[in-house]
Amino acid sequence: MSGKTIRFNKLFGGKRNAALVAVDHGAEFGPTPGLMDFPAALENLAGADAILLNPGMVGQAAEFFGRQGAPLMVLRATWTTAYCFPFNYRESHTAQLISAQDALGAGADFIMACCLLQSGSELVDRENVKLFAEVVAQKEKAGIPLIGELFPVDAETMPAEELYERVYRGCRILAELGADAVKTFYTGEKFAEVIEGAGVPVLALGASKCGEAEALAKARKAMEAGARGVVFGRNVFQAERPADFLQSLANIIHGTPPPAPPRLQLRMVWPQERLRKPPSWSLPDGYTLRAFRAGDEAEYIRLMAVAGFKGWTPERIGVLLKQVLPNGFFVVEHDLTHRFAATASAQHSPTDSFPFGGQLGWVAGDPEHKGKGLGYAVSAAAVKRLLDAGYFSIYLLTDDNRLPAVHTYLKMGFVPLLFAPDMAERWRAVCAQLGVESRQAGV
Repeated sequence: MSGKTIRFNKLFGGKRNAALVAVDHGAEFGPTPGLMDFPAALENLAGADAILLNPGMVGQAAEFFGRQGAPLMVLRATWTTAYCFPFNYRESHTAQLISAQDALGAGADFIMACCLLQSGSELVDRENVKLFAEVVAQKEKAGIPLIGELFPVDAETMPAEELYERVYRGCRILAELGADAVKTFYTGEKFAEVIEGAGVPVLALGASKCGEAEALAKARKAMEAGARGVVFGRNVFQAERPADFLQSLANIIHGTPPPAPPRLQLRMVWPQERLRKPPSWSLPDGYTLRAFRAGDEAEYIRLMAVAGFKGWTPERIGVLLKQVLPNGFFVVEHDLTHRFAATASAQHSPTDSFPFGGQLGWVAGDPEHKGKGLGYAVSAAAVKRLLDAGYFSIYLLTDDNRLPAVHTYLKMGFVPLLFAPDMAERWRAVCAQLGVESRQAGV
């Protein structure tokens, strides 16, 4: 068995399907939302089977790919002018970025190379095929599989029948030239014919960013047609919760039944009779309560991680800041170490249940500082901020197992909201564990 076969079987062996995520957009688009902090973006993609990236980003990704059980690395081996949409290039000239041997030395498990056909110039097509053939020769010598990329120019504005014809012929051409698999556009009802005609595994690309439901529907239809997987980029790393979306995508690719609906979180509300009675608090010596400010991102991410809320990035903090009231993002700082010990936020978070709702959100504490009343103090500050802003509908979300937090909320004055049939029973169980009379808690 050759080295190429061994590597190929890591992704496709045993008729396995593959969920690939492309994070190579920077070489065509420049700075790309969702990839600005490249190592942080990768952390959300650990559930992928493989990740496509540019050779120049291997240094930033080495720690991620070096972990046991990490996704396979697919290195982009070619660059083409046709992908540089901001520049409006039209002639589809292609250059090689890295040789197959050097890609293998960089840690790649696969390489990907494009072969632009029907560019409008027979000379350009000839040069593209010549370069693709050179990459094929290199990958055979190096023993690394090649995913050929068939991307018709103007594919997303092309009539459906023309797109199908180009993809149908092009995928087979790339296979005949030596591609071990092909990535291309999903062409709709006739995609099964594309797959049958290619003779090698076909992966459907995600194309432009669309709604999450639409993207998942595309993946499902491609798999039903016989695709061996997908290569999605912006639809994954620009999703509201990339890791969660990727899990949903992987479930479709691997035929995994969707997980049971998540258990509804507990809800608590601030009583109407206490709208004019903001909670008071005090801090022990050695701690300072202050507002979050620019430059606090790294320390906030550390605090959230030790509190059990992993996956925070500067970009995610930016999203939270858009919901937080001015001067409503609080942290408790340990004066000696300048480390954050607790945090909470006063958020504008309207929902169907709370049309003009203010939420006490993202309450977290460092376990090293527990037992000092810091969670109470920072939560009370956030509630007071909401009351001062005129909110009359204030709520929070929590979980059955977050007993210390629930005890703090009850002590502060929040009461359970029995909004679903199982809530009374769940709250009685929580109160029993806390040693609190359920009637006293309003259940």
